Amino acid sequence: MIDNVPFPHLIKDDVLPPGLFSRFAENWPSDAFFSLDYPTADIWGLEFTHERHKHDDAAIAFWTEMETALLVVAEEVSQAFGPLIRARFGFDDVHPKILHSGLLQHGPGFARHGTHTHYYLNPEYVATCLIYVDDAGNSARGTALCADTLAQSTDELAASASRFGAADWDELRRIQPTKIAPFQPNQMLAFYEAPHSWHGVEPYAGEAPVGSRRLLRMGIGVSDDELLRRYGMTSEEFRTSYAGGSDNPEHIARFADDIRRMEAALNSINQAPAESTIPQ
Repeated sequence: MIDNVPFPHLIKDDVLPPGLFSRFAENWPSDAFFSLDYPTADIWGLEFTHERHKHDDAAIAFWTEMETALLVVAEEVSQAFGPLIRARFGFDDVHPKILHSGLLQHGPGFARHGTHTHYYLNPEYVATCLIYVDDAGNSARGTALCADTLAQSTDELAASASRFGAADWDELRRIQPTKIAPFQPNQMLAFYEAPHSWHGVEPYAGEAPVGSRRLLRMGIGVSDDELLRRYGMTSEEFRTSYAGGSDNPEHIARFADDIRRMEAALNSINQAPAESTIPQ
């Protein structure tokens, strides 16, 4: 079931087969396999494409099984967000696939992950999946889903999203958490990559848990050819346009168009008649 507030997302329990998830801890790579992704937040990452995690036969067997399971998850998420994806691109023959997947591990210096979106940085993304592994038995450091609390229209929302990255981007503290997805083992938070899909991890209130916050991250997206067909530019050209935020009316209009396409698709879904369960 998709929840549309503050942007389309879904939360699913027991997303991986229990027998597979139960072996996660023993197959989690050692710290030496991770690289520092976000120095200011003490977040370390391991991309599956590097295959450093497949260091012996047992690890190869486990991670190969995991990759198969992730293909199933990606297909389910792509189908769930399918109407939104097709509305965004304007054609039916769009083919989402896993573009990036890997592990994230937060070190002892982790206190928060600032509010952000992926839209301008990874315009090829259509959905992000976060599969929670463990947080030292703690569930407080969940993912915050945020909204622009001052935007009164789609155009205002688009302008706010387009300015993301500017030095004074949120000087009015417009973007505030409206929901927290709790950190529960083997639970997935998947969200549609809209211009306003702001998310992060809020500062922990109280004594920080001892141990790492660990999760699997997967980005589902489209090819550069599909992006070029929709926007007339490649992913690199798209992200360059918005580096440091943009007040360009053309850019804001593009964001607004994507939001309106999403809203139209959501309205169609909500107005669609329920399927009959009565035998014919």
